[in-house]
Amino acid sequence: LKMVFGSDANFRSGKQKDAMLSVLNKRNNHRAILLGCGAGKTILALASTLEAHMRGTMKSMTILVAPHINLVGHQIGQIKSLLHNVHTSSDEVNNISVEHFTTLGNILPPSLDGEHLPHIAVMSIMAFSSLVKFHHNKMQWWYDHGFLGHLFLDEIQLMTSEGTIRKEYECLSTIASVGAPVTLLSGSLSKGILGVL
Repeated sequence: LKMVFGSDANFRSGKQKDAMLSVLNKRNNHRAILLGCGAGKTILALASTLEAHMRGTMKSMTILVAPHINLVGHQIGQIKSLLHNVHTSSDEVNNISVEHFTTLGNILPPSLDGEHLPHIAVMSIMAFSSLVKFHHNKMQWWYDHGFLGHLFLDEIQLMTSEGTIRKEYECLSTIASVGAPVTLLSGSLSKGILGVL
């Protein structure tokens, strides 16, 4: 928080602090975080990248999945705005790379096909669904070799917004097998529905 918002920064709530500690605790694999709108969910998705940046060990990619294409642009704007303010003790230029993907196919774009992955990749659920469908083995390789860190699924309450499970979300049943920590983010999902998910 101090890296992004300055030395006087503090958590917005005890819930946000607990959520941050959960994300940074490598022993807890999968989690669900319920924080209201404006309660600081986006910074949670940046936490492990910022921690690695601070320690000089930045290597793995965080994937943040948005339920709709228009939310990808919104997330990118928020993330770039937050990262623009990163305070470091050195004069080093901010070198956290952020990319976004609204569609993916059976051939990965160059930025996802090597060992120099973006530090943060924001994907629409359609792009993420294709990544899991066509490149599950690649995701496994990324995770096994330390190139994939966390998966965040934002606004998970929209998963059932059309009355039934959207087909793009069918891939979610297989992503836990990769081993990367999966975090569900929501501002309005009930604990009952969350338990089912």
